[in-house]
Amino acid sequence: MDPVQEQLDAYNARDLERFLACYHPDAVVEDSAGARLMDGAAALRATYGALFANSPALRAEVPTRIRVGEFVIDGSSSLRVAVTAPRYRGLRLED
Repeated sequence: MDPVQEQLDAYNARDLERFLACYHPDAVVEDSAGARLMDGAAALRATYGALFANSPALRAEVPTRIRVGEFVIDGSSSLRVAVTAPRYRGLRLED
């Protein structure tokens, strides 16, 4: 299983349990400046649970994915309530 693709597929299905299973219980989400946005499974559950429940049109597409060692950068477009927002997301994979 590719955890990066699996979490994208779970995101697009708005399947919270499947999505959270892709993350370590102590996962930290930071912005590009290193500020913590979410810390741990409870924060991920609260944020993405609300997002999935309130965004029936939610869908992300990743036309560009770059992998270098344990790092992954996705160039993506996110569709939520008919508004498309281009963005880049970096992930660090650890065992």
